[in-house]
This record gives sequence, structure tokens and C-alpha cells, in this order.
Amino acid sequence: MLDREVQLEKATIPETGRYRSSTRSLGDPDDIERLAALLIRSERPAILFGSQVWAARAHHAAIDLVRALNIPAYFNGAARGILPPGDPHHFHRTRRDAFNKADVIVIVGTPFDFRMGYGKRLRQDATVVQVDMDYRTVGKNRDVSLGLTGDPRAILTAVLAATTARAITVRVGVKTGWLSCVSSRRRKPKS
Repeated sequence: MLDREVQLEKATIPETGRYRSSTRSLGDPDDIERLAALLIRSERPAILFGSQVWAARAHHAAIDLVRALNIPAYFNGAARGILPPGDPHHFHRTRRDAFNKADVIVIVGTPFDFRMGYGKRLRQDATVVQVDMDYRTVGKNRDVSLGLTGDPRAILTAVLAATTARAITVRVGVKTGWLSCVSSRRRKPKS
């Protein structure tokens, strides 16, 4: 607010800069390392990707993570279609069974709402991790073991980098057995 009138022709108006701030929040680096450690140590992990994965353009990071760590992936909302149905990491109708047997469940970009039974459909003693762009959603309707707030693409990329930096070859073999177990429960399509 100015305390007097300024003539436009005498005013100095600076040119706009080229810098634009980024809205991509990485999340807490310590939590990134914790999630990487959980995924490496887990024997039966499962991941559910929600609409924020698509909105944040995190689909490539999501695909890279599940393929590198050999984790069964489930999708809801706008995240459907990130992986083609024939991909060995794409699962659909086995979600309830997988979430009842998984030791680590990662929920990325979707709330614990009616589709998830408000979080009650997850194995109660599983380690549950929630990644969301909105801090108010993390842990809402269900307690989580670890919550990360930030951009899904930045977080998934950082988690993959953290797991790649560690020796993961031993654990990937264990996850292959888990992936086969979940695959065997797929329903055969009716012809």
C-alpha cells in the first residue's frame, strides 16, 4: 500500500525474473532411508498406488521401484493403467489376500477411505507406510508405522536410489517367491 499517488510514467517497474519455485517436496531424508530399509528387509511387501502418482507424474518412478525390488503393485483411482495388465508386477483381484499376508504395505497417494475400509482391511500387525502430498491425510483413519509427506515422484525416486545404493540382491530373491505366491492366486479369466 502506498501513502501517496505515484505517476505510472515515473514508476520503476522491475522485469519479472525467470526463477520459479518448485513445489516438489522430497520429504524427510531420514524417512526415505527408513522406507528403503523396510523394503529391503521385507519378505512380503505390497504397494498400492493412488491418483497422486498420476497427478505428480510419478508413474515411471513407481514402475522402476516395483520392478527393481520385485514387489507386487496394486492401483486405484487414476493410477490404474500405469502398468499393463500382463506385467508380472501388476495385480488386481488379489489385493485383499496380499494385504492380509504382507509384512510391509506401502500406500502411495491415496487415502484410507471407503475403498480401503478406512484402513481396517490391512493386516493389523503389518508395517504400514503412507506417502501422500498432504500431511493431513497421512495416518488419517488408520495409524501408520511411517508417514512421508511430499511429492510422490521425488519420494519414490529417492527410495529407489537409497535401495540401489545398498546390497539388495539377496532380498530380491526372497521377494520373487512372494511375487509367485501372489501370482498363483490370480483368477483365471473366463472365456
